[in-house]
Parts: sequence; structure tokens; C-alpha cells
Amino acid sequence: MSGEKEALVLTVLKRLKVSSGGDIEASAVVTMDGHLLASDMKPETDVERFSSMCASLLALADQTLAEVAIGDMQQVMIMGTNGISVLTHAGSDAVLALSTSARAMQGRVLMESKRAAGEIAKLLADGH
Repeated sequence: MSGEKEALVLTVLKRLKVSSGGDIEASAVVTMDGHLLASDMKPETDVERFSSMCASLLALADQTLAEVAIGDMQQVMIMGTNGISVLTHAGSDAVLALSTSARAMQGRVLMESKRAAGEIAKLLADGH
């Protein structure tokens, strides 16, 4: 990905954090094979390891849905005691991964994630 595209994707990630009122605390765009394209993560996060884990989760989710024949994966949500993590397809080759605070409203997070993933998918598709 070009430096210009990376900067545009990072702008979307930062805007996502602001529009959520701070409920979305970290976000990244990762390829389906685990390559990090852009991130707005906490400094203590090992982004390479995080990217790899996202790719593994996506592969498992895709296999699970294929097994029960309910279509293509759109989002994965993992609920923790201190927030949620959401993976949302951002085009055919990437995923938006984010994590939230405990106070985040699930419906709003899912909606914002889909909106931002659509915007990122368009940015990534430009120039192909």
C-alpha cells in the first residue's frame, strides 16, 4: 500500500475514534493473511502479533460459517469484561479490527465499524 493510501486509511481510523466519543480505543486494518496495513493502537500493543491473531480469527470464522452454510463472514465480535473487539470485512482482502472501552454501546460500535470498513474498502480499491 502506498504511503498516501496508508495516510488516508489512518485518517479514517482516527476519525472513527473521535466519532465514537473515545469508546473505540484502538483500531487497525489488516490483510486476510495477517499483514498490518495501518493502525491506531495503544503503544503497548504488539501490532504484528495482533495482526496475526486477527487473521487466525478470520480464518476460523470463515470455516465456521462455511460448515453451517450461513453465508460469508461480515463481522466477528468478541466480548470481554472490559470492552469488545470487532472484526469487520473492509473489502475482499482486508479487515478492520477495533477494540472498545467497557462503556461502549454494542449497536453503535457495530454500525460505526461497518461504516468505516466500507470507507476503507473504497480507499483500498482505488487504483487497483
